[in-house]
Amino acid sequence: MSYLMIFIGIVLFLLILSTLIVTLVHFFLAFFDICIGERYFPYKYTKGNNEPKFKVRYDIPAISYIFSIFPLALIMSIIDKYFSHSFDIYAYIIAASIYSIIMYLGMYRKTGRIDGGEYYRGLLKNHRQFLQLSFLPFVFFITVVGFVLATMDKIEGLPDWSLSSNSVSAFMDAIWEIPRDSSENHYFLESSSKLLLMLYIFSLPLQIISFFVNQISEYLFSNGQGYKRYLRKVWGGVVWIFNK
Repeated sequence: MSYLMIFIGIVLFLLILSTLIVTLVHFFLAFFDICIGERYFPYKYTKGNNEPKFKVRYDIPAISYIFSIFPLALIMSIIDKYFSHSFDIYAYIIAASIYSIIMYLGMYRKTGRIDGGEYYRGLLKNHRQFLQLSFLPFVFFITVVGFVLATMDKIEGLPDWSLSSNSVSAFMDAIWEIPRDSSENHYFLESSSKLLLMLYIFSLPLQIISFFVNQISEYLFSNGQGYKRYLRKVWGGVVWIFNK
């Protein structure tokens, strides 16, 4: 039994590590999709079947959100290098917004014309349903914390919490320092489980931003023609003024 626990822990750790790398690759592919759309490597149909072939980077939203720490860290490092922005919650929000926009724009460019847009709508629905499901543990936790804070007159020694990298790091350290089983046979399994929990918590702000981007994408895809015609008229008017 002890060797089985070690094996499961190692397999879980390797699965998490490989998925983190895959998510980074998917991020670059999404950026590539924005540039070329469906001209190269399009979604192709299987023989004798009208369903598109499976494409992991858009069809499994759990990978895109929970395991997004590598592309987010890459974007944040660029922000820090060129804009001298410190590594804090605001840089994270900017990076998460950029990541979400790139992912959804790449998704649209790659799949927006398949079956008259029905496949793209299906992807949006898939992502939205996952985000709604993923919010449930977080909403439950916030509800419990809110109830405790509302019913307690005073909490002794409660430190001030600020939106900074130090507070986030302290929270992550507290999770990592959760007492574990004394048996070394469970080390890999418990460590991998804690790592997965930390990745989920780290991705929550990204998921909130992505849910907003998802709703905007669905609205514009269904009702964006009027806005497009309006912008074309405005642009035509600007060109006419400068050419006059």
